[in-house]
Amino acid sequence: MASRAAGLVLIVVVIMEPLLSPRSARASDGPATVVAVLGYHGSRLADEVKRELESSRFEVLSAEIGARRWQDLARAVDGGRLLRGVVVDENDRALTVYTRSLKKTDVDVRLVLSVDPADRMARRHACLSAVELLHALGATEGVLGASPEDPSVPRPHGSRPLGASGNAAAPPTPAPTSSATIPAEPLPRGTVGAAGGGSPGASPPPSSPSSQEPPSDLAAGGSDMGWQLGAATTFGVETRGGGPTSHLQFVGRIPATPHLALGARVLWPLLAISSRNNDSEVRAWSFGAALTFEYTVAPRRRLKPYVGLGVGGRLGIIEVTSTTAAQSNQFFPVSGTLGIEAGVRYSLAPLVQVFFELSAARAWLIVPRRDDDLARGAAEGESARASVGVLFRS
Repeated sequence: MASRAAGLVLIVVVIMEPLLSPRSARASDGPATVVAVLGYHGSRLADEVKRELESSRFEVLSAEIGARRWQDLARAVDGGRLLRGVVVDENDRALTVYTRSLKKTDVDVRLVLSVDPADRMARRHACLSAVELLHALGATEGVLGASPEDPSVPRPHGSRPLGASGNAAAPPTPAPTSSATIPAEPLPRGTVGAAGGGSPGASPPPSSPSSQEPPSDLAAGGSDMGWQLGAATTFGVETRGGGPTSHLQFVGRIPATPHLALGARVLWPLLAISSRNNDSEVRAWSFGAALTFEYTVAPRRRLKPYVGLGVGGRLGIIEVTSTTAAQSNQFFPVSGTLGIEAGVRYSLAPLVQVFFELSAARAWLIVPRRDDDLARGAAEGESARASVGVLFRS
């Protein structure tokens, strides 16, 4: 009986030993490691990769790809000390995990995933795959951000660095004492900018440090590739209706491409238009709705100029009061509108934009037909408006 109990205890110890061993602890139990996220300004996929990495206890340095190759940027991030990272292409259609060495200028591509930017589950699956691969590389090659060939870096028990092909390499020879190493403590989280670009997989010659461009913040800019909702205050003038007016404007945008978007606008009156002649006085309120076709000039910059064309309709509430008799008439004309707009949006945060817009429109009375010039003037004619508002991205 005692021998059976001893055997059972031995089995439990053997099963629990890997779980209790420090060698099998997850990366979340140790200090956070540092990786780079390289992407284009306003990239939604880059933002999602960054969030997944940070939730998995990685420290992230994000850098914006500009005019050069992304391999040059990978060698320049944080002075060349970050040796692991993720690259997102310009259209959010590919995600690449890369590694490099302090002793070599080559950038090794470890994983390339094709992504449908419109499929949320596909984007999340790609992000999780990149995170798991970086965890695996950290377990087999040592501390992320340090050279796999550097014997001074402590490694998990029994692990050996991987060669460029991904196979186990031979034990490294001792490196000279003058070779560059990374401090053991994690680097502070931040954003490093340098221009780079190109397609994954290529390994161009190294570039000189003097050719690096000024830093820019990838995470500060918002992406337009997601539906947006917002509101604005609008001030306008009706050329034939007389006097200024004001509306509360509700705005929605659905991007089709980085440059083109379909929008919807609804105008709710805040201030009536007033006009009069010798016989009558007219007060008019107008409700408007329109579909807009918008072109953004620089969608991946923080400051985004745009122009648009709008087609819609307008419902008026018009009250005509006679100045010579105590009578008042109301009617509700419907007008068709055609307008143009030009403005600029500015990204305050990845999910928030403010915008300023100037627009002009022409209205044509559809029903009812009347000979009253004041009433027709309130339902027809040109209008000019200025709007200031805010947009929130999904």
